[in-house]
Amino acid sequence: MIAFYQVGYGIAAFGTGPLRDAGMGFPALFAGTAVVAVLLGIGSFLLTRAGRPRS
Repeated sequence: MIAFYQVGYGIAAFGTGPLRDAGMGFPALFAGTAVVAVLLGIGSFLLTRAGRPRS
């Protein structure tokens, strides 16, 4: 779990600069990460629902 956190932190720390240099603004970056967060949240609900035994 710590390794995934470190990978995410590295992407956030060193991936933003090249994207900004390519012309992407902060609003677009924040909107993109918000979309990813929402999709991951929906995926987590779907996975936990699929893992429940049916009664």
